[in-house]
Amino acid sequence: MNTTKVRISDWKLSRLTGRSSGEKAAKATQVAFTFIFICTSAVDCFAQVQQAGKHVDAEPDARAQQTLKQMTLDEKIQLILGSLGMTLQANQRPAGVSMGVGFEAGVARLGIPFLSENDAGLGVANQGGVFRPNDFATALPSGPSMASTWDPETIQRAGAMIGFEARAKGYNVLLAGGNNLVREPRGGSTLEYMGEDPLLSGTLAGYIILGVQSNNIVSTVKHYVLNAQETSRGGLSVNIDEEAMRESDLLAFELAIEIGNPGSVMCADNRINGVYACENSFLLNDVLRRDWGYKGWVMSDCGAVHSVSIRAGLDQESGTRSLANAFFGPRLRDALKAGTVTEDDINKSAFRVLRTMYSLGVVDHPISGKLPIDFDADGKVAQEVAERGIVLLKNDQHIPPIAKTAHHILLVGAHADVGVLGGGGSSQVCAGRRSCPVAPHSGRADVPQTHVYAFVASHVTSRTFALCDSHV
Repeated sequence: MNTTKVRISDWKLSRLTGRSSGEKAAKATQVAFTFIFICTSAVDCFAQVQQAGKHVDAEPDARAQQTLKQMTLDEKIQLILGSLGMTLQANQRPAGVSMGVGFEAGVARLGIPFLSENDAGLGVANQGGVFRPNDFATALPSGPSMASTWDPETIQRAGAMIGFEARAKGYNVLLAGGNNLVREPRGGSTLEYMGEDPLLSGTLAGYIILGVQSNNIVSTVKHYVLNAQETSRGGLSVNIDEEAMRESDLLAFELAIEIGNPGSVMCADNRINGVYACENSFLLNDVLRRDWGYKGWVMSDCGAVHSVSIRAGLDQESGTRSLANAFFGPRLRDALKAGTVTEDDINKSAFRVLRTMYSLGVVDHPISGKLPIDFDADGKVAQEVAERGIVLLKNDQHIPPIAKTAHHILLVGAHADVGVLGGGGSSQVCAGRRSCPVAPHSGRADVPQTHVYAFVASHVTSRTFALCDSHV
């Protein structure tokens, strides 16, 4: 009998998913196994590979179901309701866990670790250095600059780097994977996004997610969906027909999920066709889960929950300022008593969180305090991304008309003499004191007084952008 030996390793198993028509049949998934198949034919090999793919899915499913059966109702709700990190007192955070933007307690008695979340897609954020003074991280270039690399492998290495730094600082959920198409250049999160093209944005977002999650932590893809404007972002409605949406912004998310398989999808603040993103059953239940077969959990952006929307597809209310007033807290319990929500609804959401934690190795490889970071090596990764993203253009047609004899060029504008290391808001990375300036009134003696720092608050975006000093 002629046999064929097939080896599938290196963390990748290509398998048939049996999804509905119109979707790709083959999908890459990450598995921590090496499979050896002895096949009598190509058809036999394919059948064995297909069965192995089912086994890979079955293991986290079975473990999550077993854990869920042992959980109390309080523990299930504890898993799907998270606090805003900076509202927690130091004694409420486990030892070695830095302040972040979100925290879910986990179920220690069953070996389910807490979830410690932090921003964002350009590095481990520390907005202005206010939350964690003197805690620095490696900053990647902006999203548009990363997109300009057109290089998935480089972007995946960048994701692995920021994912390691997140883990090293005590975070097992990184709110990365910014993937909205740029429709408004003044949008507050535009600096995280990968441009206007859904193919490019979705592909590179997928690869940065792959890199982040190679560290046995969760990456999000965000903000689902059409979150391109800052002004009135918490209530504006983006009105678009289904076909146009599926060919643009939804396509970018479909690609990112297909490539990166993010553990969580973060739903946006805004409305889509009049319905809030975090209670939009069409987007969460029909498109995300039915059409795309997504198995992770849906978490809310901070402040994006407006109802007990668990049946509409939201699994976790994240970044809650007050647990006592949370929709997935007392109001969820009230809905359970009233019969508008069932415990089966809660079970589905808790299961999705558990399954993802098992699938990505969050349970089996828990974070354990802080780890040393090689900033020199990580800086080289960031530099490579920056170099590959820089586009040099020849001025063959004399546009602009610069004379060959010119020795000086005048740059006119408010930022002409100021290097901008990064934007502000939730994705601001403190790569050093010059990227996280201290306001003059702070009285900090360690900031050189000869350096002039500037904070520019944009009335358009309602976010503060920190600018580095002119000596850089």
